[in-house]
This record gives sequence, structure tokens and C-alpha cells, in this order.
Amino acid sequence: MQKWAILAGLLCIGLAGSGWIICLPKQRIGTATHFFEVSPTYLKETILDVKQQTLWRKELGKVELTETGWIEYLKSGERINFQLVRNSSNEIQLNFQSQHGYSGTWHAQLIATGSGTTIVAKENIVLETITSRIVSHLFFDPEKIAQIYLQQLHSHIRSAK
Repeated sequence: MQKWAILAGLLCIGLAGSGWIICLPKQRIGTATHFFEVSPTYLKETILDVKQQTLWRKELGKVELTETGWIEYLKSGERINFQLVRNSSNEIQLNFQSQHGYSGTWHAQLIATGSGTTIVAKENIVLETITSRIVSHLFFDPEKIAQIYLQQLHSHIRSAK
């Protein structure tokens, strides 16, 4: 009897875990806002100078320019393809695709204020596979990643002044 109770308990745990996995959303969104004491033009130029990002982004190993955009090679071994799809005076939008089973968009709105620029950066990630959804929900927070990017950008701009 005890053996059946243990098996029934394990089955319930397995079904609950499967239900959790099936319910994981395919999309995750992270948003971060930060103020910079520079003009929107300077901020945008710094962001789009992708070859120089290896100097201030700790996780970035190298950047390779392509006909349609660029490829970021992270120190972890991950490769992410980027394409600039919108570049206006107050807005940047990128599409990206990783070999790790996710893709998405990165959108930045640049808002001029009296003494600088506020950026609102929003990353919309689409997780193609169930494995990428599980890993993403267990180990990655898109909002934290967006905040870290803006903090590293802020440190770089402050040191360049």
C-alpha cells in the first residue's frame, strides 16, 4: 500500500510540474528607465557605436559587422544577430535572434529633459522552445538584464566625460 502511495505522489508531482512547464509564456518583457546627463544625440550615437561596446559591456567578447547589422559574441559562447529596424531622433529599435532558441526586439525611447536624456528601454523576448522557456524563467530576468545594460552604459558615458 505504501508503495502505491509513493507512486501516486510522484505522479501528482510530475503532472503538476508538466502543467507548470506547459503554462510558461512564450514571451517575456523587460523594461528599464535611466537618466543620462548627455543629449539624446550623444546617447544614441554611443548606443549605436556597437564595435565600441566591447569596451564597456562586461559580457561582450566581440562584435562583427554584417551587411544587415551585426553579430554579438558573448563571452559565454552565445552568438546573437542584430538588425537595426528603426533609427529616428528619439527612438531606436532592433530585432535580434540568438542560437539559443530565442529572438525578439529591443526598443529605446529617448526623451530629452532639461539637463539630459531619459531612456526607456524595453526588451521583448520570444522563447521558441520549451527548453528556452524553462531556462529563461529559472535563470534570467529580462528587466534585470535591461537595467544592467543601462547601468554599464551610464558608467561608460561618465568615464568618457
